[in-house]
Amino acid sequence: MDKMIFCTLFDSGYLDKGLVLLDSLHKACDDFVLYIFAFDDDCYNTLSTITDENLVVVSLKEFEGPELLEAKSNRSAREYCWTCSCMSIKYVLDNYHEPYCVYIDADMYFYQSPRILINEIDKAGADVAIMRHGFLDTKEYKRYLTNSGEFCVEFNFFRNTDAGRKALQWWCEQCLNFCSESMDGQNFGDQKYLEEMVKIFDGVHIFTNKGGGVAPWNVGQFRYDHNSNEIVDKKTGKRYPLVFFHFQQIRYLSEKEVTINANMYPCKLDVATRDLLYKPYLVEIDNKRKEIKEKYDIDLGQKTALDRRETFGEFIIPLLKYERNAAIMLKQFFRWIFRKKLDYITWND
Repeated sequence: MDKMIFCTLFDSGYLDKGLVLLDSLHKACDDFVLYIFAFDDDCYNTLSTITDENLVVVSLKEFEGPELLEAKSNRSAREYCWTCSCMSIKYVLDNYHEPYCVYIDADMYFYQSPRILINEIDKAGADVAIMRHGFLDTKEYKRYLTNSGEFCVEFNFFRNTDAGRKALQWWCEQCLNFCSESMDGQNFGDQKYLEEMVKIFDGVHIFTNKGGGVAPWNVGQFRYDHNSNEIVDKKTGKRYPLVFFHFQQIRYLSEKEVTINANMYPCKLDVATRDLLYKPYLVEIDNKRKEIKEKYDIDLGQKTALDRRETFGEFIIPLLKYERNAAIMLKQFFRWIFRKKLDYITWND
């Protein structure tokens, strides 16, 4: 069976998450290659010491051409990373001549083989595949849809065919031209372009398996069955194999406390599902940080900017100032009062 081809990118501040991602792929499957684009010297030097036939490390010196360097000069670090997501796929196809490549985010964790998702693409006969955010059809979620876009850049598949390359080239051109983190309803980073891609190009598959793309903004819709490694749709009872979880939005408050920023979304995340997903991941991150400190003398605790708990005043003043829908305002108010505390997680080794 052909190996699955993935790429991701991060700097040394994300070494813990990136290496835990790699570990999770090894646990879930062995038929993969992961291309990691190392965004600083510490990251590249560390990854280059790892002997792993499933890993290929690419330095910025190899990766960055004139177009990227020009883009780098006129946007923020975050905007530049978003610019590079599509360009990393293009680099793998151009230079390693892989049959396809899937961009994945470094803060994801695989629970089952992503072959499940690759098979769905093959069955659809698609050259491109993307994932929805999984927002529900409510007024409040439509705000996120307008600002962030219908689709998420987290598992983006492009086949090395004329059709796949044409769509990828278009996406790269859009991101090189403009990739802003300002949410104006028209543009947002590399994501909003995917809505246009679906309209412009044929053969773009939208994943139907909800077990891919589980994340803070949609996890409240599901219950996690740890025994079967499945997510259960609370509304329909339908089960899906949990392929990966996207641990975006984690912010450290101290060495052993984080906020996960999940409970202000309309669907309530139950405590059991929260603990079964987040606590083991946070322990793995802790262990990886210790390993990185011991082996490479890189202290990621020092690199991590600490956040703090949001005060009620910090929450309520912008809400009163900007929210014009009374129903949404009341829902957010009561969620902050009763559910915000569920975002704070502490754990032991």
